[in-house]
Amino acid sequence: DIHLDINNIYVNAVNHGIVAPRDYIDRTDLARVSYMHMAGHDEETENLLIDTHGQPVCDDVWDLFAYACRRLPHSVPTLLERDSNFPPFAELEAEVARIAAIQQQAEEERHAAA
Repeated sequence: DIHLDINNIYVNAVNHGIVAPRDYIDRTDLARVSYMHMAGHDEETENLLIDTHGQPVCDDVWDLFAYACRRLPHSVPTLLERDSNFPPFAELEAEVARIAAIQQQAEEERHAAA
C-alpha cells in the first residue's frame, strides 16, 4: 500500500521543479493509497520549501489534497501533521474539519458519478 504525503509531493515539486504535483498524483497507483498526510512547510525562498510540519497548510497544498481526493477511488484516513509552532487548538480543529469536508465532497462526487 501507499502512504501519500501531499505536502511532501508539493515541496518536492517546488524544490526540484521536476514534475508538476498533479502529474505526480496522476502517475501514482491511487487504488493502492491507504493513508494520506497533510502538513505545512516553511518557505525559505520562492524555490526552496522546507517540510517542517510547523506551519498551517497553504492553499496550494489544500488544492492538491482536493485533487488527490477526487482522483482516489475511495476515501482514506488522513492525518494532519503539526510538529512545532502549535496554534490555538481551534485552528487545528479547523484544518481537520477542512480535511473532512474535502473528503466528503470527493465521496459525494464519486457516488454521483456511479
